[in-house]
Amino acid sequence: MRRGGNETLLKQVAGIRALQCVAVEARASRAAEELEAKTTIHADGERRRLEIEDRWTQSLSAPVIQTQMLPLLSAAFLKEDEAVRAAADDVEQAASELETRTGAWRAASMHRDNAARMAREAVKERLRHREEAAVQDASDRHAQRWGRR
Repeated sequence: MRRGGNETLLKQVAGIRALQCVAVEARASRAAEELEAKTTIHADGERRRLEIEDRWTQSLSAPVIQTQMLPLLSAAFLKEDEAVRAAADDVEQAASELETRTGAWRAASMHRDNAARMAREAVKERLRHREEAAVQDASDRHAQRWGRR
């Protein structure tokens, strides 16, 4: 947008940029919540996998090994390990999405700030022109008054 543009249009652009910034911020917030939820799921899976591993270790260190439990524990461990790996992938994707959304939010904030600055500058420019016109008018009146005598 050119410098010294229409003040009203610049204010409208600043308002639109502010709304866009809020929308992008909301998306970034949702991405952060999603990352937190997926991280919790991953941590819970890790905890369950460690519990199964502890039961496996206890079964092997017991005085009598219950052979019917070993395949069940092995299957449970493999199933939980697969779920933990999938959850880790989900966390990685959510972290990447959060990074993308955060970058978009920073860009939207910068655009909002620039639009607001341009609108403020347009107001200052209008006031400066008004003041210059008033000074020129006073100068002309003064010259006319002194020029008549």
